[in-house]
Amino acid sequence: MRRRIWQLTAILAFCCMAAGLGGLVREYWIREQEQRDYESLASEVRGIREEIPGAEPGIEGEETLGTWSAEALREKEQERGEGAEEPWDPDGVTIDFEALRAVNPDVVGWIIVPGTSIDYPILQGRDNEEYLHKNVRGAKSVAGAIYLDSEDKKDFSSLHNILYGHHMRNGIMFSDITQYKEQDYFDTHRDIYIYTPEGMVHLKALAALYTTPDAARRQIHFKNEDEFELYIKEMTAGAQAKASEDAEIHRLYSFVTCSYEIRDGRTILYAYEADEG
Repeated sequence: MRRRIWQLTAILAFCCMAAGLGGLVREYWIREQEQRDYESLASEVRGIREEIPGAEPGIEGEETLGTWSAEALREKEQERGEGAEEPWDPDGVTIDFEALRAVNPDVVGWIIVPGTSIDYPILQGRDNEEYLHKNVRGAKSVAGAIYLDSEDKKDFSSLHNILYGHHMRNGIMFSDITQYKEQDYFDTHRDIYIYTPEGMVHLKALAALYTTPDAARRQIHFKNEDEFELYIKEMTAGAQAKASEDAEIHRLYSFVTCSYEIRDGRTILYAYEADEG
């Protein structure tokens, strides 16, 4: 009798383990499928604009604009990156927003952080729940989408623009944001680019920290410049990693994802618009 009970217990334990493993495999497969879907979308709407050698200004064919697979695009950008004769030019990246908005009219931009996996369209829903578990095509999704706070202006002209994304186990979406709490990583990945129908916004990382999701972190409107400056100091106090230089900040951005140092924690990367002048 005892042997029979032991056998049944062992079988039950094996079934539970197999079910759990099957669930993990299924979850991983779904997430990989979603990432491939985003990469497929990137191949449809992203391109690199480059000059044709020997072409004269004003002559047809001076520039080429093509769509590339996500892998080919990364290779092309890598060629223009570190060690290349000509560094990758973020101004050369193009986004077909007309095609993107045909997929989903809620698209307001595209974010690229060189050297990370962050390369996604940005959406804005009617509230901050809409794209928490829904992807760019409007389908139910465990990875959700990268989205702008519903109270921000869709052209990123708010004083504080807040973007959210999941921290996924397979490293997609905003998972890499958590690495910014390491100073070395922060220092080598400070450039962030947001593309909009109006143009490209170049950001510089300001500070990274983990914290709780307090309502104060979502403040978007400010009475005056003094209040805005004080807010930046308060929000970046105690950062695990930060910029070594001071900067005059006219507009603040925060990139928010889940963090596991504390219960219900968040990692927030703060950034500001770089002065291109």
